[in-house]
Amino acid sequence: MDVRFLNEYHERHTLAAGREVQDMLRHPVTHEQALAQVEHVHEAAMMDAMSGVPADYYPVVQAASELRLQPWSTGVDAVNIPLVDKAVEEGEWSADALAQLDEVVTEIMAGTMLFHRFPMQAQQGLRMGGRTHVAASLIVRNLTGEELSVRAQCMTRDFLQTGLQQQVVELWARHAGIWIETPQRAVAGSHWLAQGGEAMVYYDDSNGMVTKLLSLAYFVTPQFALDRITLHNALFPVAPLMVSGFTSDEDGEFYIVVRQPFVQGRHVGIDDIRQHLHQMQFDRHRSVYTAAATYYATDLHDENVILTPQGFPVVIDVDARLNTPDIHPTGHYTPVNILSRPHECEK
Repeated sequence: MDVRFLNEYHERHTLAAGREVQDMLRHPVTHEQALAQVEHVHEAAMMDAMSGVPADYYPVVQAASELRLQPWSTGVDAVNIPLVDKAVEEGEWSADALAQLDEVVTEIMAGTMLFHRFPMQAQQGLRMGGRTHVAASLIVRNLTGEELSVRAQCMTRDFLQTGLQQQVVELWARHAGIWIETPQRAVAGSHWLAQGGEAMVYYDDSNGMVTKLLSLAYFVTPQFALDRITLHNALFPVAPLMVSGFTSDEDGEFYIVVRQPFVQGRHVGIDDIRQHLHQMQFDRHRSVYTAAATYYATDLHDENVILTPQGFPVVIDVDARLNTPDIHPTGHYTPVNILSRPHECEK
């Protein structure tokens, strides 16, 4: 691997994202404008793919393999967001709480604050999901009791529809103006493309973007579904996912609305997929792939990987998770749901 190319690639996209965030700080923008800005970053990533980014270039796994089980130093001073946590607990979102959340999201987007739930190398994946994605990931970070309850109740459908995390996200999204009243409104202007086990997929001819309505069928809680988006973007950044809102249907089914660049090409055979993931330093365990005892990925079948006309394999969909001990026998990662600033991580 050309290390100089790797560093230049990361530097180019990090600086570009930082400049856009600084512009947003100086000039407040609407949600639609922010969406357009992130789409611009997506287009830059796709242009790199089409111009010959090597098929084995996915540096997050390479870097994580060096860190192994120590992605963070100990003794980090946590940054508290008391107004946000109070709003989550009490269900009342004041203007001050929304402002505090917005300030923290801005810092994370600029790279001046880190969310320790994810390894250092995956922070860019969190940012690529956009401001709405970052905010939602933060407000559910301490609702871990629901995860235990889900396992204890065998993931029953009734519990899924009334889950605490879903209620918290919906209440915040309504206050923040990003709750979409119906799935139909979320995909207005797009036409149906496909449907899988977890998502309905729509395509917009006007901008070449796909809108996906992600259910919680595979992930149970919003937190796990949001984790999946972060890890997809970190591990497979060429076709990133960006959260644009949340919605539910008439039956109360909760959906995360995401947008993704449409990738032209053909499906890839399973042997080619295995070879591609081997080049990324993933270890294969039948249909499951793990890396550095930190990342877990599955559902990487032929319909979820596209080979572009230029010969570059692009993962468009993956069941990606933090490889914790309860996920897979190889898992040793322990998420820590605290925030800190980068200079504090160096202590």
